[in-house]
Amino acid sequence: GGASAMSGTAPALESWLSDLAHRHDVRGSLACRVSIFGRGLFAGAHGVTRGDVLLSVPKRVVLYVQHGAGLSLPPDGTWPRVRAGCAPDGPAPAAGKTWECVLARAVVDAVAGDGGEFWESYAGLMPAPASLSHPFLLSHALLDELQDDALAEEGRQEAARIAGLLPDLTDPVEPGGPSVGAWAMA
Repeated sequence: GGASAMSGTAPALESWLSDLAHRHDVRGSLACRVSIFGRGLFAGAHGVTRGDVLLSVPKRVVLYVQHGAGLSLPPDGTWPRVRAGCAPDGPAPAAGKTWECVLARAVVDAVAGDGGEFWESYAGLMPAPASLSHPFLLSHALLDELQDDALAEEGRQEAARIAGLLPDLTDPVEPGGPSVGAWAMA
């Protein structure tokens, strides 16, 4: 589960999707492909007609967050970071309770094995921190080496913003690496 996400030994997308269909009744008419933008799911060469169902995911595995309407978590996980972050007296400020912050917390719960069977398998598809290159994931030392001062400053500001939104997820993923919260937001 979580170890594969952090180590970068993620399962192949194709085999994960096959397992997903078999074990969790996820259905779709999308094909796995690699494009210049990376790997992903794409509508097939047959085209898409209005009304076609491209992907069907059972509600029991869906993490649902909507402003003002609350959140729904799959029942087989404990979701401690999501629950703590959404609690009125939790560690997150009001600005840290937005859907993207809740979903970042869900990624951390999934990688930690606290999100249930489906989400633990999903965590295995997450890119390893070292494979990401967003400026906010770079250490201060690496930001100092950038040839673009504006980009380096933007990286520092974004890292500080994320730390403020996810104050309980500021531990580094690995020594010298990005914070857990920054990696999850990426």
